[in-house]
Amino acid sequence: MASSSFNPVHILIYHIGTIAAATDAQLPIVSTDETWKIKRIYILDDAGVTKSDTDYTTISVMNSTNTVASKSSKDVAITANVPYELTNSNDKISAGDVLEFKKADEGSGQALTNAVLVIEYYLGYP
Repeated sequence: MASSSFNPVHILIYHIGTIAAATDAQLPIVSTDETWKIKRIYILDDAGVTKSDTDYTTISVMNSTNTVASKSSKDVAITANVPYELTNSNDKISAGDVLEFKKADEGSGQALTNAVLVIEYYLGYP
């Protein structure tokens, strides 16, 4: 039998829920037991989030104090129920790492409504 190098994409779905505007939050998502390579991370929000230069929300996925991926509603609005992809800055996750969701508001910020975070990843580092 020939060996295969097929490495399927795994999907982790994390229900964030509703977080009011002007409310920062940091929530644990997962503790990894294997190495991961992040393919993409995105958020879905039931109501959408308005773009604003002064009252905006930055959404991040953190690995300890290091940012794995983030994006801000200062740059672009989140359309209701449309994937809002975060920008990856560190796609390699080590076994034993703890990933956390972080919402940081500037000014009055923006609310998240029944939000869901989706992480697509491969096991191991290619």
